[in-house]
Amino acid sequence: MTFAEAKIHEGELLGKRATLLRLVSRKFTVTDAERDRILSCNDSAALDAALDEIITADEKPAVLGKLS
Repeated sequence: MTFAEAKIHEGELLGKRATLLRLVSRKFTVTDAERDRILSCNDSAALDAALDEIITADEKPAVLGKLS
C-alpha cells in the first residue's frame, strides 16, 4: 500500500467511525467506553456492518456487537 493509499484508507476509517458514533449517539446513549470502542476500531468491514445494523437495531448491543 502506498503512502497515499494508506492516508485515503485512514480517512475512510475516520469517516466511518465519526458517522457510526453520531448515529449511535442519536439513537442510543453512548458511554465513554463505548465511544472509545467505536473510535478505536480499525476494521473497515466491522464498521460497515455496524453502520448497516444501526438502521434496524432496537438495542445498542446489536450494533456494537458488530465491532471487532
